[in-house]
Amino acid sequence: MKKIFITGSSASGKSTLGEQLKSRGYSVIDIDETGSCAWHKNGTEEIENYSPGLGRKWLEEHEWICDYDKIWGEIESTKSEVVFVVGITTNQYSVLEKFDSVYLLTVDPDTLLHRLKNRTTNYFGKDESEQEFLLDINPRFEKRMIDLGATALDSSKPVEELADIIIQKEKL
Repeated sequence: MKKIFITGSSASGKSTLGEQLKSRGYSVIDIDETGSCAWHKNGTEEIENYSPGLGRKWLEEHEWICDYDKIWGEIESTKSEVVFVVGITTNQYSVLEKFDSVYLLTVDPDTLLHRLKNRTTNYFGKDESEQEFLLDINPRFEKRMIDLGATALDSSKPVEELADIIIQKEKL
């Protein structure tokens, strides 16, 4: 089974790309929809709920942590030859080597802000201080992912084109 991870900052288009790949018949697991992730107070196992508008300070004090054992169980249960996993978590770095390929959806600051302000399916990042936080951390996140070997894709391209690029690179 080929396992492909697609990550990127909030509002980079991960879920949209996942839906595009799903519409083409591929198995896609969106981490945010698995129920396997939760907000943890930094350095603790204490789980806290996010609600829109909590702001930058709250985000700086919390991490979005996923139980990847549950994700691996979902991957194995698909029985598909190819599985795409889309999402971003604070602890994703510990499992990147388990994927056959890793793609990073890069997003420029103007596009990121526009998407955060205008999306209707997710209210994370609507608060201005949360937007500032995401703009501050995104360059470091993208650099780290590229340094770890992720293939960068410009998420300002049409989603159909991004799907075509990945399918071609993966020879699917």
